[in-house]
Amino acid sequence: MLKFVAIFSALGLFVPVFFTITWSIIERFTQYSVKIGSDFVVIQILCWPSSIFMMATTGSKGSDIKMFSISAMVNVLIYTIVGFLIWYGLINNDWFYM
Repeated sequence: MLKFVAIFSALGLFVPVFFTITWSIIERFTQYSVKIGSDFVVIQILCWPSSIFMMATTGSKGSDIKMFSISAMVNVLIYTIVGFLIWYGLINNDWFYM
């Protein structure tokens, strides 16, 4: 159980880091940011639901790291809960033992 949930927790931390790095790369190439950005936002919201917290940092300086940390930790918590629920559902199903 612990390994299964730990994988989901690690994924919950990897996803915000991945999207933050990817957005910084997309923003460097402004000619592609409009084309890629609109579809990428949908994927980001689905994979990183707590990224909505990052809207609080729009236009402000210095609070980016704090809000990113809070958003990433909330995402880790969400992924951990989902991982536990999936593990619990797999263990308690009859088809798992067939």
